[in-house]
Amino acid sequence: MLGSHESTQDLFSRWKKGDAEAGQDMAQRFSDWYFAVSAARHGEVRSRPALERACQLFAQGIAQVTNESELEEWAHAILGEELAQLEDSKGADEPSRLTGQRLPSRLLNRAVSEARCPLLPVLAM
Repeated sequence: MLGSHESTQDLFSRWKKGDAEAGQDMAQRFSDWYFAVSAARHGEVRSRPALERACQLFAQGIAQVTNESELEEWAHAILGEELAQLEDSKGADEPSRLTGQRLPSRLLNRAVSEARCPLLPVLAM
């Protein structure tokens, strides 16, 4: 993955300048983060519809985001709204095909360590 060491904001900036690969890397990073959070909070099966809606809303709305400093908060709000519609339940930290057999908690920890958004550690808790 080309942008694996770049912040999501840097990937976003490159994507806005026409770099399609940076856009794919950015979208994959948010998809991984969305999956990790939703699976850890509600389990993979139960959260699947909310995860899919969040990914669709991200894909539909990303072009309207104009400022890289708003990117992470905007993207995280999408998932938060979708997950808020699910009843509280205990999630499961289980690897799957979608995580490359990695634990969702590890994907989440990676996102937290790479993010510039001060709210991300709070959201991860």
